[in-house]
Amino acid sequence: MASTLPLLAIFLLLAGFGLDRAYQAAAIDAEFQKLQLQAWSLMADAEIEQQVLVMPEQLQEPQFSAPESELLGFVLDAGNDIQWRSVSAESTAVDLALISDKLIAVRSGESLRERLPGGEFILRQGVTYVNDTFAQHNLTFAVLGLGEQYRQQLMVYRQSLVFWLGLILSLLLVLQFIVLRWGLRPMDRLAAELVDLEQGRREALSGSYPKELRGVTDNLNQLLLSKNTQQARYRNTLSDLAHSLKTPLAVMQARLENAGHEDRQTMLDQVRTMDDIVMRQLKRAVIRRADPQGQSIASSHQQPLGVASVNVERVLQRLSKALQTVYQHKDITVSLNASDIACQVDESDLMEMLGSVMDNAFKYCKSQVVVDAMLRDGDIVICIEDDGQGIPAHQYHDVLQRGVRLDSANAGQGIGLAVAQDLIDAYGGELRLAQSEHGGAKVLIQLPFGSKVSL
Repeated sequence: MASTLPLLAIFLLLAGFGLDRAYQAAAIDAEFQKLQLQAWSLMADAEIEQQVLVMPEQLQEPQFSAPESELLGFVLDAGNDIQWRSVSAESTAVDLALISDKLIAVRSGESLRERLPGGEFILRQGVTYVNDTFAQHNLTFAVLGLGEQYRQQLMVYRQSLVFWLGLILSLLLVLQFIVLRWGLRPMDRLAAELVDLEQGRREALSGSYPKELRGVTDNLNQLLLSKNTQQARYRNTLSDLAHSLKTPLAVMQARLENAGHEDRQTMLDQVRTMDDIVMRQLKRAVIRRADPQGQSIASSHQQPLGVASVNVERVLQRLSKALQTVYQHKDITVSLNASDIACQVDESDLMEMLGSVMDNAFKYCKSQVVVDAMLRDGDIVICIEDDGQGIPAHQYHDVLQRGVRLDSANAGQGIGLAVAQDLIDAYGGELRLAQSEHGGAKVLIQLPFGSKVSL
């Protein structure tokens, strides 16, 4: 509507300009035709008696006899001398000296029309009278119209033209709005169905769309079908994975019951953690939904529902204890500073994202790992540093890609940081890499929904 309004206005302005010019031309021609008729009436009234022009007191055209009339009449001889002028010409307020160069005789039978700079109309008609003795008298009848009636008619016409063009513009805009609303109604329905798709209230778009949109809707339905098929395949694969892992985990759990108490407890914790990871990944593949940018529904502006606050220090201590057992041959010193910090994140997710990062710190450090957690503007920032060789700045992006490993000497698949980043992104957080003051790598994890631990 906004783009069409100036186009319609320009079109109607051009149309109005053309109509105005056409009306002016027709009105001017009508004025000259009236002057021609009035000149003929003067010719009919004129008489030549004894070679002298005689005009009656009562003329056929009464405007010539009316004082201050806008119609003036003159009769000129061949020498340009005025032989007669009308009563209206004698009493007019117009300075006739300004038009004296127009009161000039013309040849017999010649008719000249002219519009003066002041807006007046003048017509000169040459005629030859022959008396009884066949003597010829050449006269020029000049009729001058002041044009006041023409200007008034033109003003009324222009006012009417502006009114009707404005009315037409308004009607066109209303009709266009109705047509656009009717024409774009399928787009509104498509938007509503897309919202239903996003919220899970429908599985596909309806097929009743105009042919202009049918290609889009058919392709979207094909994409949805492909996505649902792929999701079902992933779900079945993960179900098979979960089923395959459960039996070995159950066997390990049974065999560990005969081991020593401390080792048994540590290993049982790890087995339970493995079982939780399998179940959580299965659940995430089935019900986790992403927005069009590939991010999870959770964001820094939308607090997760049904998730209890987790004591970050307790999670870090559990991870540190487990990793010190795994890397006990390195004699690693761990410094934790996360007192009174809580985060509203699923505890298993927090264990997984922090476990991946801390496992790298323990794996690549020389002898020291430093972990700090703090609150900053409602977010929790967790900093994990080590004193290893670190990561070159130009490879920060590479190490966050799934399957990319910078160190081929140690075992691993190169997915730990990528998994951690996916989880952090799912909660609307951010993972950044930097150089540690201790010489190794620094990993900064920023998550929303941070708070103090409730006592």
